[in-house]
Amino acid sequence: MKKYLMKVMVIVSILLCYFGVISINIKAAQTPKLDKKKIVIQEGVIKRIKLKNASGKVKWSSTNKKIATVTSKGKIKGVHEGTAYIVAKYKNKKYKCKVTVKANSNSVINPETTLITLQKGESCAILIHTDKGKDISYHTSNKGISLTWGTWIGNSIPITVTANWVGESSFYISDSNNSAIRTQSIKVIVNDVSNSFVEVDTTPIELLLGESKTLWIQTDKGAPVSFVKNDDNISLKFGDWAGTSVPITITAKASGKSSFYIVDKNNASVKTANIEVNVAQQISCTARQNFVYPNRKGGMCFRLDDCQVEQRYASNNKYTIKIFVSGEVLCNTNHTEWMCYAKLYDESGTLIESSLLQIPSSSSAGDTLKDYCVTTIPYISLDKGKKYTITFNPKCGYAISYEQFMKEIDKWR
Repeated sequence: MKKYLMKVMVIVSILLCYFGVISINIKAAQTPKLDKKKIVIQEGVIKRIKLKNASGKVKWSSTNKKIATVTSKGKIKGVHEGTAYIVAKYKNKKYKCKVTVKANSNSVINPETTLITLQKGESCAILIHTDKGKDISYHTSNKGISLTWGTWIGNSIPITVTANWVGESSFYISDSNNSAIRTQSIKVIVNDVSNSFVEVDTTPIELLLGESKTLWIQTDKGAPVSFVKNDDNISLKFGDWAGTSVPITITAKASGKSSFYIVDKNNASVKTANIEVNVAQQISCTARQNFVYPNRKGGMCFRLDDCQVEQRYASNNKYTIKIFVSGEVLCNTNHTEWMCYAKLYDESGTLIESSLLQIPSSSSAGDTLKDYCVTTIPYISLDKGKKYTITFNPKCGYAISYEQFMKEIDKWR
């Protein structure tokens, strides 16, 4: 008997366990749930979701009907770009599905141009045209350019292109929701910045051999400039930029007439006029004895200590000779005092030209003259390959009377 009861209990336990498991599995399978907990649709697109294991009436609703709507049968329609939740209410319990609505794709994207040329630092805006005015994005080839969107105007939107560095870059525009819809590449060529004007003082420059002079070049953008010279009689060197201006130093290397001009390095059509440079050849001469000159009263009027002769090129192989003296005025004067003649000879000893040297009027005894131009012999035709001699006559190394001095002068006229 006991053995029989034990067998019955074992069989009942096995059956209870079996049917208990079956019961639990059936209960879990019948729990209602949405077939999708989140979906992504485009504007105007309809998609249906279901609440599984629901045998009764299900009430559908949207948390934001401006984004997405839903029918009584669970059909969801994308209304506008954004996010909303669709709620299924069943037996006082709510089930939510997250709905993301994306803007509908453009079928056409056209740029205003496919080639842009800029200078470094410059910007320009072009219009991008679409058929629906929906979201678009840009893609650049490198960081040589920067892009910034403007504001939509109907189905068009401006994009501003800024040139960051010199070289070639490109970009294209694509639909944000369909990358297959895109423009062809838009090429951007960035040149180095150029000036719209380059200005400098074009007054002819007079220099002695070895002398230098600095001019300031004015520009509007401070872009690189270069110089062009017609010979090697002068050397040119730029200094450091100060804003939009830069100095250039001209140094005389050989006598003669030279010229140069300044040009924008990136635009040869922007340049200055020619600047002429006349380089004079300076010849030193030493006065013999005291080299003094009498005044009208018979006294010594001027003691010449030193003189310099400059040969300046004019044009067509013509030269101007200038004589400068240094020394001391020995008497008071109230008019121009004659000194003596300067005579210019060629290699064969032939006199080419003579000129009277004079000291200034209204000089006082004790005045010192330094590099004072006492005469100019203009437009003498000289040959660069020959040597020339300048002498001063008469020999006024002694104090002589005015009358005697004039007689000496007469000999040299």
